[in-house]
Amino acid sequence: SCFGSYGACPTKAEARRSAARIALMNSVYNEQPTRKITQEFIDATVSDAANPYGGLRNEAGTGIGAYRFMLVQSLGKTMLEFQELMTVFQLLCWNGSLKA
Repeated sequence: SCFGSYGACPTKAEARRSAARIALMNSVYNEQPTRKITQEFIDATVSDAANPYGGLRNEAGTGIGAYRFMLVQSLGKTMLEFQELMTVFQLLCWNGSLKA
């Protein structure tokens, strides 16, 4: 599946396009560097991401679980700092250092 989306990506090129769309949405959403990641934000955004899947009671081993983990690691940091972390993660996925 594509990182950060709900659809399956049959090729690496499609996965890259999907990640680029997510990055664009993130950059628009995260314009204000004073935005901090809170537990309330984590709960809400993960719930929104899991909602199309019936709430995913068990997120372990899923992209949504990885998203929650990265958000928790960024608790108290700015959205822009989180975006940097996500960019590094995506680059590691693309170059084959991480297996999805």
